[in-house]
Amino acid sequence: MNGRKHHLIVDPQGLLLAVQVLPANITDREGSQQLLKELRHKQPQMKLHLFADGGYKGKWEAWVKTTLG
Repeated sequence: MNGRKHHLIVDPQGLLLAVQVLPANITDREGSQQLLKELRHKQPQMKLHLFADGGYKGKWEAWVKTTLG
């Protein structure tokens, strides 16, 4: 599959905290997990408040709670 997906994490003012460009065949959930792991590794003291649409409910939501607290 051709193409790319861009995953971003921004602060409340819209300033970029992390970005990752992945192949389009990576799901949004998988891409967001990779990006959140990377951000947690680089900034372990940072407290995160995540906002996501309904497509991220279920396993992804449980992963966030388990992995990121």
